[in-house]
Amino acid sequence: MTPYSLHPIQIDRKRGISNGDPELTHIYSFFAKSNKYRSLFKYIIRAEKYDDCFAIKFYCARCKHSEYKYSRVLNLFSAIETKRIMETCASVIPNLLIQYPDCSFAFNGSRTYDKANYVEGPQKTQRYRIYIELVRRLFGEEMFNIINFDESSSCLFINRHSNNDVDAAKTRIFDMFANIYQIVI
Repeated sequence: MTPYSLHPIQIDRKRGISNGDPELTHIYSFFAKSNKYRSLFKYIIRAEKYDDCFAIKFYCARCKHSEYKYSRVLNLFSAIETKRIMETCASVIPNLLIQYPDCSFAFNGSRTYDKANYVEGPQKTQRYRIYIELVRRLFGEEMFNIINFDESSSCLFINRHSNNDVDAAKTRIFDMFANIYQIVI
């Protein structure tokens, strides 16, 4: 199954990350088909650039005003359809590497928030476990040194070509995101 077609929306440029905002954000959209509801659902992907690393985020556009837009369980898609959505989100990485060949990437498996007000714990979230498997299958470790942080459900893809000292890059990038997103481990 191939990823959905990505549609670039815009590049939002900022003046720096002094207040925690990304210096720029590539924004994409795509439509995912739900066989259960026989309908298309619009998704938004945000690739937020901080220094030499992108944080990849995505959400269903119908949740855009929710404070939990990255955490909502929608139950709209089958497992195969969900995998295709995630592969589409991952497909921004090769696109971004064309423009930013020295960049690394990061993601966080958001804590599940459902209709019954259940909030998942921060360690090894369901999303994180799924993303890790998908990442390993799609990218391997030839170009990236993939580093998992189970305690915070986060993962870094350290670009091997631009970071000779992977441990220093790991510490620098993790500390940057820990400060921006207030990650506690």
